[in-house]
Amino acid sequence: MRRYVMWALCLGLAVGWLLPATAFAQATGTITGVITDESGAVVPGVTVEVTNTDTNQSRSTVTGADGFYTFPLLQPGPYSIKATLQGFRTFLREGVRVTVESTSRVDVRMSVGQLEESVRVTADSPLVETASATLGTVIDEKKIVELPLNGRNFTQLGTLIPGVVAPPPALGGA
Repeated sequence: MRRYVMWALCLGLAVGWLLPATAFAQATGTITGVITDESGAVVPGVTVEVTNTDTNQSRSTVTGADGFYTFPLLQPGPYSIKATLQGFRTFLREGVRVTVESTSRVDVRMSVGQLEESVRVTADSPLVETASATLGTVIDEKKIVELPLNGRNFTQLGTLIPGVVAPPPALGGA
């Protein structure tokens, strides 16, 4: 019996070690979008690069025939997006925010021009989730530390989310 338990334990550890890292919980987000020209037609073959402005790590990809690009599994934080293609102005948008389990959509409209010319967008677009119907809110560390929570009960943080109401004490709420 003891040999069977040891064999099962070793097998369980081996299987856990062989599982890919993507099987575990991820705290990442995604940046995605479509690249079009001034007339609204999709532009294939555009080199898109995202750079985490906190860590200076960057990744790049090339748009497909549908002009679509995506960067999955990005660490949360601020990013800049740069799109380049011969015959078009370089597009640069800074301050794109990636949060946990969210998809930030950044559609790019490229203008015809020389490579030396560039378009720099510094204004943020409103964060509207159009990729899915899920609702969620990230409660950052500052809110957790600075809000006066009675007894430091973490379930009270749920009432910070729009549409969430604490149940009244008469219905069993605390």
